Amino acid sequence: MPQLGFGTFKLSGARCVSAVECALEVGYRHVDTAQLYRNEEEVGLAIRNSSVDREAIFLTTKVWRDRLSADSLGPSVEESLRSLRTEYVDLLLVHWPGVGVPIEETLETMIALHQTGKVRLLGVSNFPPSLLKRALRCC
Repeated sequence: MPQLGFGTFKLSGARCVSAVECALEVGYRHVDTAQLYRNEEEVGLAIRNSSVDREAIFLTTKVWRDRLSADSLGPSVEESLRSLRTEYVDLLLVHWPGVGVPIEETLETMIALHQTGKVRLLGVSNFPPSLLKRALRCC
């Protein structure tokens, strides 16, 4: 994972495409997006337009808290993959802890996605220490 990443929060439309293209051109190799940002299509287009091979780019996206159930997570990731125009993401994060969905259920589903090759690495974001401990026990 590259030490320096390009975040796309609050970027949209042509501005997002241009910014990601420029970031890749100047040497960024980690691009971070999320379903919540509503710019995965633009990020995917910029990666596709870039002269940088997809395999050289470390791509992170995040699943929003209302799509963390076993029934919702898989289709949500498939939607992200279509929007990003890629067959896999390098890192899939739970953006924020969900409400009413046990973290164990979410992580079991993420592990199954990892086993298909659609997700290379798994993680969590914005977790309080107690929930992070539960997540670590699950994995």
